[in-house]
Amino acid sequence: MAPYRPKTAELHLHFGDEKTRYLRGKAPAVINHGIPTRALKETANAVLASGVSYVANTEHNAITENTWNLHDMIMGQLALENLDRRGPRRTVTPLMGAELSLRHEGEKYHVGVVFEKWCDQARAPALPEARSELIPSLEQLRKEGSCVLILNHPYTNAVDHWKDSRERPIAEQKTHELIGSGLFDGIEVLNGTGFFHLPEGMVSHYMTARALRSVEYWRKRGVTLSTIGASDAHAVSTVGIALTRAEGIDRRGFIESIRNGGGEALPKHPNVVRGFEDAKDNIYGLSIWDHDPRVLVQRSYSSKVA
Repeated sequence: MAPYRPKTAELHLHFGDEKTRYLRGKAPAVINHGIPTRALKETANAVLASGVSYVANTEHNAITENTWNLHDMIMGQLALENLDRRGPRRTVTPLMGAELSLRHEGEKYHVGVVFEKWCDQARAPALPEARSELIPSLEQLRKEGSCVLILNHPYTNAVDHWKDSRERPIAEQKTHELIGSGLFDGIEVLNGTGFFHLPEGMVSHYMTARALRSVEYWRKRGVTLSTIGASDAHAVSTVGIALTRAEGIDRRGFIESIRNGGGEALPKHPNVVRGFEDAKDNIYGLSIWDHDPRVLVQRSYSSKVA
């Protein structure tokens, strides 16, 4: 049997990630921590323009009506697109997902969860509360439904301790051990948003190189891990700038491919491509145990990002 043709997915997208903030004596204000709901049509068109076969809207710690609204708009726009196509009809399959904010040994981590089954709003999967303990939360998710778990931008917590020479190596060690724990199906080695903007490009390079080195380390020791690429889009302009490629003719096959280590990070935007290639080439010579960021501080990244 011929192998499945690889397909691409947007697995980290924040459409409608809004919160209402209440301040004493003032009217409630809506805080957009993602693409605002008024940009529904623009977001759907950006997803279609990225050419993906699968898409997951991953709001923080919730699965809301925004996921179904985005799916409906994508399907509507896709139907119009297919009316004008003379070749085979294109499809985009929705994935049920969220980004969880969890804690482990005093550090914060973001975990992407993508479920194998699509459902209606009345049957939305239950998610752990924000800031829950990571290990029991993920173990419970495994029991309740077939899903893949992805450690998103894993070294962010280490960067939080960037100026603290004592705390940052400890945070990095915790992250490195989590990557090799067997809890995760994939590691987000490529988070496109950082490479898309200066001055974050340098920090994103650091996190990407660290994640790549860790995955390489644990794969050599028998841990099955997919490398995940994602836009982490909080604006329409960054939808699809980094994707994940894997085999699978349907939702179940695609998820299974990621679970079996078949997912591969795929940069799309030129800035992201350049940054990712530099990180893979390890132009700064980072090792797992090298905790001195001064060489990154001294070297400008502006020549690498357009």
